[in-house]
Amino acid sequence: MLCGGVHAPNLWAAGNDGVGEIPDEFGAYLGHVSQARSGVAVTADVVVQIMKALAASPGTFTAIGTITIAAGTYTGVFVTTGAELSFSDGDTLALIAPVLEDATFADFAATLVGYES
Repeated sequence: MLCGGVHAPNLWAAGNDGVGEIPDEFGAYLGHVSQARSGVAVTADVVVQIMKALAASPGTFTAIGTITIAAGTYTGVFVTTGAELSFSDGDTLALIAPVLEDATFADFAATLVGYES
């Protein structure tokens, strides 16, 4: 189970209290897919970083993927960095918005599909 909350500007993080997996390439699981969107169409490409910190090193985040919302659209496209997409008890997942974001980028929302392993 992931428990989330806002910890700082441009950061959303979730702590994991079990062992879980995110399907390869943020793919579908049991008919569900990961989704992301802006509340409005952005005027320039926006890239949100997907980061992971291990329970043993909670202050050290490693990139595991991105969500890109292309100019003129509001839906995101997920891409992995090829990093392992499994989470153990106490690991943290963070979504980090760009520092120099598009002025129209607002009301970001994301749903990441995962399963208990």
